Amino acid sequence: MEVGEDDLMALRPAVALLVAEMVNARYDIETIYFDEGVRNKKRKQLESKALEIVRPIYLKLLDHLHFEALKNFKSGLEHMMNKGVDFEASAKSCTKSVMLEFDQACADAAIRLVNWSTSEFRDKLCQHIESYISFCASILSKNKIRCEEELERLLSKELEPLFENPNQDTWPSIRKLLTCNTETAMLLVSYNFSGSELEQETRNRTQQELGDFARKVVKRKASEAAEQVLHLMKVRYFARLNDAAVKRKGMKRSLKDASTECLRILSLMAAMQLDEKPNQIEEILFSSFINGKECSNPLSLSTWPEVSPNDILITPMRCNSLWELFQADALQATKDFLQSKGVMYGLKQAIISAASLTVSIAALLVSIAAL
Repeated sequence: MEVGEDDLMALRPAVALLVAEMVNARYDIETIYFDEGVRNKKRKQLESKALEIVRPIYLKLLDHLHFEALKNFKSGLEHMMNKGVDFEASAKSCTKSVMLEFDQACADAAIRLVNWSTSEFRDKLCQHIESYISFCASILSKNKIRCEEELERLLSKELEPLFENPNQDTWPSIRKLLTCNTETAMLLVSYNFSGSELEQETRNRTQQELGDFARKVVKRKASEAAEQVLHLMKVRYFARLNDAAVKRKGMKRSLKDASTECLRILSLMAAMQLDEKPNQIEEILFSSFINGKECSNPLSLSTWPEVSPNDILITPMRCNSLWELFQADALQATKDFLQSKGVMYGLKQAIISAASLTVSIAALLVSIAAL
């Protein structure tokens, strides 16, 4: 007949009582007329027989205490994590609590007549707890890595075309991508390692961690695009000039529009804009380079007003240098372009050669205005 859990739990106070009753009752009856030496010998025999009966039950009880402690540890760990406590702290707290409970339960089950050690069961419980912690950590780590890999794959695929063609919709589109793809990644962690549905606190914490990771992916991709911003500006500039030539648009207006678009690209790539907070980057760049309203020298600074240093991709000083490089590279190419299109636009050779144009596209615009 197997002993059930309830029976085992009831045996805690009964074990000591069983030993005492067996020893005392049998001893009193069988040794009442014996001398002291015989009495002691008989006592030892009876104690030995009693302990032979009790020990298997006692060991079963310890095994039951071990099983209950491990079960309590697993449920306690899951409960704490679902309440938002991080895994390492949850594991440490639950281990300490469960081991204290196990030690107390073993002490309550101890038998006064002998000093049987519980260290074997205690060591086994420690090993099983450590193994379960390692198992959970492995599952969580693999789960997190898998989610992050999928999130990065989704974001990278959709971020590349947005950064290849920056415009006013770029950052609003990226903000939508972050929300959408983070929610998609959350589907991969909708269930924790035990298979039960994640509670809201854990979902919120996991979503925050994935959101932070997604922002890092965006920043890395944005930084890579910012390194190529000069190339992007040149591509956009000459695309607009070619479009003007094909459609026979006014060259003065086309040059100005092309320059404006390129400066806007620079302003868009100067800082991350994931929080929908307004900034003055475009206003500062246009005031400095297009409108000529430089009251101070904001481009000598290393930060932008109202922009977190963590969100800066291109500093004001770097923007100034990039614009100078852009003008220097675009100036000669613009003159060559006008030269090749001179007949179409009826430009005078003196203007086409633009001997006086040595500093900027703005000067080229002045010459074209004289046509």
